[in-house]
Order: sequence, then C-alpha cells, then structure tokens
Amino acid sequence: MNKAFVSLRRFAREAVTENLRLKSIALVIALLLIILVRFQEEGERLFYVQVVPLLPEYPADLVLVSELPETVRVRLRGARSRINALKEGAIEPVEIDLGGFKPGTSNFFFKDELFEIPSGLEFVGVTPESVSVKMEQVISRWLPVRVKTLGQLKDGTEYVEKPRADPEELAAIGPASIVRELKFIETEDVDIEGLGVGERTMQVIAKRIEGVEIHRGDELKVGVRVRWIAGKRVISGLLVDVEGTELNVSVSPKEVAVSLTGPQVALDRIDLSAIGPYIVLSEEEALKPGTLRREVSVRGLPGDVNVKSIVPAKAQVTLTQPRPAKGKSKGKSKGKKKTGRPS
Repeated sequence: MNKAFVSLRRFAREAVTENLRLKSIALVIALLLIILVRFQEEGERLFYVQVVPLLPEYPADLVLVSELPETVRVRLRGARSRINALKEGAIEPVEIDLGGFKPGTSNFFFKDELFEIPSGLEFVGVTPESVSVKMEQVISRWLPVRVKTLGQLKDGTEYVEKPRADPEELAAIGPASIVRELKFIETEDVDIEGLGVGERTMQVIAKRIEGVEIHRGDELKVGVRVRWIAGKRVISGLLVDVEGTELNVSVSPKEVAVSLTGPQVALDRIDLSAIGPYIVLSEEEALKPGTLRREVSVRGLPGDVNVKSIVPAKAQVTLTQPRPAKGKSKGKSKGKKKTGRPS
C-alpha cells in the first residue's frame, strides 16, 4: 500500500508540473476564448425614444386634437457588450410631421427607418407600433364675454347693471369640435368683495380654454357700477305741528302718514324722534284768527331720503285768540272805562 500511495503522489505532481509552460499557454487561450465568446454573445434591450410632433406652421388650417405618446419603446439587438454600453437617450427623438395630415383620423406607423439606430445594432421592434392622429379644421367664432365675480358687495348695495366687459365679444380660435360647443368666454374672477356705491373700471383677462386661442383675451376691462338698494317705508301716526303763531291752534286731522323712498339702509335707520310733519304760516296768517287749509311738510329726514307722499297732503288749521287770564281781563276793562270818561 505504501508503494501504491507513493506512485499516486508522483503521478499527481507530474500532472501539475510536467510541461508547465504549455499548460499555462493553453489555460490563457481557453480564458480568452471564453471572454471572446461572452463579448460576442448577442442580447436585446429596450430603449425609450422621445416622440416629437412637428406642428404645421402658424397660421394653420388644421390642428392636432388627439394625444400622442411622449415616448415609444424601441427594442434593439446586438453584441451584449455594445448594447449594454448604450445610455438612455442615445437614440435621437422620432419626429411626426403633422403638416401632411388631412382632416379626420389617420394611423401613423413607427417604421424602423424613422429611428437612427447606432451601427452594429439591429432594430427588433417598437411599442406601440402605431398611433392614431386626429386632425381638425381650425375655425374662429365671436363669442360674448361673461364676467365672473368673486365676493359680495357692501351690505345694502346692488349693481346698477350687471358688470360688463369691454369689449363685450372676443374671437375664439381653435378646433371646430371645441369652438362650436362654446356659448361664451368667461373672465377670470373679478374681486368685488365689500365694494360700495360708485363706478369702477377693472383690468381682467379671459379664462383659458384648453386648445383654444382667445384673441386679445388679456386686454379686457370690466365696468362695475354700484348703488344703494332702493326701498320704501311708510310711517303713520305722526302729529302735525304748526309753526309761526302765538294764537291757539287746532289741526284736523291731527296725524298724517308719510311715505318715504331712498336707500333701504337709510330708511331702516331713521330716528323717529327727529322727524315730524309741520305746517308753516306766513306772518300775516299767524296773526289772524280763522281757518286755513295748508300743505303739510316733513322735517328731520336724512339727505338721501325723499318724501313720496303725505296722507293727507293738506290739513285744516284753525286759529283762535287765546283767552286772557281773569286778573288781566279786569285790569284792561278798568283802564278802558277811565280813558272813555269825558274830560
């Protein structure tokens, strides 16, 4: 057994050391062949390629209304070493010339000749293979401008008229299917929060409509005119006063009803203790007893409140001499007797 073990050891040593130079060369060649085969092995890879639509020159009679993909996926085949060395974006964007399309829907196919494939690589396929391209006629329509407001006017006020845009119409230019459906062009929000009485002009722009151009949509002006809300109020049971006389006075009727108009906020805030109907007598009328019929006026009203009517509009005024006091009456009669006695 010792002899057999020694023979085995000698064989193993000779297998490794005998012709060592030749064996090393053979190993290097084998490794080079493995590397060469590995690098020459083919592989496939997906690349995302940008899609660029070439729009017709402005002004154009047609416009694109369908959506095109932003990218397509291109599959390439080639040497694994070369294909792995390519970076994303290495393939130039593919262009779709929309100038040659007609109105309606057409299919556009991504053919291999559209792509600039690096040398040494093979075009395998593209996803999607085609896209639907819909072109529409471009039309123009004049549409009314509708003012959109935001907020509330000051309490007690209202518009003299609805806010109006200047100009009142604008031209919408775009795909026929969109423009024909439009009823109006709306402005961006016009802030009216807390606006009081007066007239104002505000700069505003037209609201954007997807796919539609609004001619001069950034040159709009909006006029806003605000006034107090008009109201009415009737105040009854007001006592009539007579001014300008020291005679005894009686009025018939004693009370009147006053109908007022003006801003509702002013009517609601009237101080009843400060107003009152009255009749003014001339100096001559104020000295003579008698009966007169005169118009009734009202005092104490705010400046923006007007009298619409007074019912009744006239009242009867009766003037009488005041009765003298008893002591004063006797004194006067004694005096008369003295002066009436002959000298």
